[in-house]
Amino acid sequence: MKKIAKNLKIKALLTLSVLVMFLFTICELKAQDTINSDEEVKRMEIELLNYHSINPEFPGGSDSLNAFIKQNLQYPKSAKEQGIEGIVNVKFFVDSDGSIKDAKIEHGVNEELDAEAIRIVNLMPKWEPGRHGSRTISVLYELPIVFRLK
Repeated sequence: MKKIAKNLKIKALLTLSVLVMFLFTICELKAQDTINSDEEVKRMEIELLNYHSINPEFPGGSDSLNAFIKQNLQYPKSAKEQGIEGIVNVKFFVDSDGSIKDAKIEHGVNEELDAEAIRIVNLMPKWEPGRHGSRTISVLYELPIVFRLK
């Protein structure tokens, strides 16, 4: 009888140790699945951001923006006399309501051309705001304004 009880204890310990090893293996596999699925979720979020984001747009599109700049640009007289040309890059926010905010020179040419570029940007009508999914969002936008003499 003692021998049978001893054999049962050994079998129970062996069974218990196998069961514990099995549970550890399952937990490890679950942890790896979680890591893979977290990476997969991040990848999918990036794809969704790129897919559902829409940049702001000047009313009528880029051709209308170019026409607006051409129509409203006033080449500074002294810059014209000195033959100064170049591209002024202006950064600004197109707010969630389409209004232009915080226009600043990112890369300028000279004070007069820079001031004219800021004036043009601040003169612009409201844009179609940027969107992320169904929400309108504020977007930082960079616009090059070209100053060329004929």
